[in-house]
Amino acid sequence: MSKRNCCDSSENTCSCGPHGRLMEPRLLLLLKKKTAYGYELINELKKSDTPKLPFDVGAVYRALRDMEKNGAVRSIWAESAVGPKKRIYQITRKGRMGLKKWVKIVHLRKKALENFLSAYKE
Repeated sequence: MSKRNCCDSSENTCSCGPHGRLMEPRLLLLLKKKTAYGYELINELKKSDTPKLPFDVGAVYRALRDMEKNGAVRSIWAESAVGPKKRIYQITRKGRMGLKKWVKIVHLRKKALENFLSAYKE
């Protein structure tokens, strides 16, 4: 049984909870800028993350595998000058379309959070 992915849905709700903290759109955004291997992606995510929050490296690889299964990214094994081969990830057309949907979802979440904060101030 495959889990529902909100990027495959026309709804403006998200059911991608297991990856937490918007892992999928963050990875898609990084891969839109350039192809990268997992370790590079992890380093970029850590740079942009809140330092006090725990970071789950395994979630990155789980998200990449899930996105590859649903066609949002593809990967190839590339020779490395030093060490073993590395899996290089690249966003696909489907991934670019999914990223556009994620942008809409993030805007809706932002609006909901702003409404929450405004209500709290009252």
